[in-house]
Amino acid sequence: MKGGTYQVNETMLVDAKGRQGQHSSNLGCLLAYELSGKVNCPAFVIDPVSVDEFEPLARYSGYKLLPRRFLVHALNLHIVAGKTARQMRISLAESSFIVAHLGGGISVALLKAGKIIDVNDASGAGRFSSHR
Repeated sequence: MKGGTYQVNETMLVDAKGRQGQHSSNLGCLLAYELSGKVNCPAFVIDPVSVDEFEPLARYSGYKLLPRRFLVHALNLHIVAGKTARQMRISLAESSFIVAHLGGGISVALLKAGKIIDVNDASGAGRFSSHR
């Protein structure tokens, strides 16, 4: 899926329960859905870890039967790129950045025009971190 805001639905809830593995970020849509039911309003999530804005070339792993996976800290990467573009007084649409999220997992990403077009897979195919 592209980066952005998504309304929580049944498919998302099923996916959050283990399709991409267990991670604390999966709790966001589950908690939002639970709370939204109590106040009778829709629930939304922004830039889930499954964001896919990658260019076709980024999908090649070097082995046809083993395409690259992408799980990233998309929300943080997008926010940092946008904030940096504003600080530099340049248009996000005309920008190119390499942004690193350094936490329990690490994502190092290439963003072009505000889109994450290539990244190491934060769940295992990238930098060592305190949890991986």
